Amino acid sequence: MYYAKQLNEARAKKLFYATTREYYYRVLNDLNTEGYSDVDDTAHYEPQDIIDVIKFIEDELIPALNAEPTNLLAKYGGMENFVKLYEAEENFLDALGLNDNEYYVDEPEQVAYALEVFKNEFLQKSLDSGIPMESILEH
Repeated sequence: MYYAKQLNEARAKKLFYATTREYYYRVLNDLNTEGYSDVDDTAHYEPQDIIDVIKFIEDELIPALNAEPTNLLAKYGGMENFVKLYEAEENFLDALGLNDNEYYVDEPEQVAYALEVFKNEFLQKSLDSGIPMESILEH
């Protein structure tokens, strides 16, 4: 998500929200939460944003990852430095709460593959069916 934000912050934000529970989307954006619960796993669903996220993944994110000459943690100066860079930026990614004790997939090809699967198996299926997916982002 951090890498995506470096490429295109507005589109990365839409990607982030597409993985976020509707309740948390509303909390993060100071919207009315009446009728929504923090235990409901239904993801935020905005069809036009999902279309934009799919295009972002296809047109920007995967090509950029495939062109990366090194793994992503090395790009950011190692795990500890990556966490520092991440924490230095106050933005929508704060909800992820990363730390240096976590495991990170840092090979660009693996991240690109995971994004391709996510795009096809979650975003596109959700869009085609008109049904929000269950959120994959825990808060």
